[in-house]
Amino acid sequence: LANSINRQGRRNEAAALYYEVLQVQERVLGPGHPSTLMSRRNLRACYANWSRKLSTSADPVDRDHEKAAELAAIAIDLFPEPDQRELADWGHIGQMFYRAGRFAEARDCLEKVIELRQDTGPSMNGGPRWWYYTMTLWRLGEKDRSRELFTELDRMLTEKPPRNLVLFSHLRSEVIE
Repeated sequence: LANSINRQGRRNEAAALYYEVLQVQERVLGPGHPSTLMSRRNLRACYANWSRKLSTSADPVDRDHEKAAELAAIAIDLFPEPDQRELADWGHIGQMFYRAGRFAEARDCLEKVIELRQDTGPSMNGGPRWWYYTMTLWRLGEKDRSRELFTELDRMLTEKPPRNLVLFSHLRSEVIE
């Protein structure tokens, strides 16, 4: 039922049902039971997809980066152990915090994904986390470090242009101006 309601876009109702099922399964079957783990994944996916929908809606009126960051954080917390949490989620939460103007929190999340991925410097692997990290540092007043990262990203992106030229243009306008 929760899956059907979720597919209809009724996310509040779906999340409530997923949560109810999860609570019952944890109590009756235990937290490690395969059915309980599937329910946890379903609830997590509901929050994560809802977050992405709020952050990428074609209509700016439908975007809510603050709520998207909140939902993405809930999704990450649904994993019982930190090593089970998906790296992409930390990057997504960081992007949502950036878009919501919560730059210190954005930096913390983006540094977390950079640490977990054991990144040694800017790269274009795994999405725009370095772009957002560079812009976040700029917004936090770390201009020298931001320019340094931007120079490296600019070199990489000039050699191999990204698919998302709009985001790259935004990066340029944020850091250069």
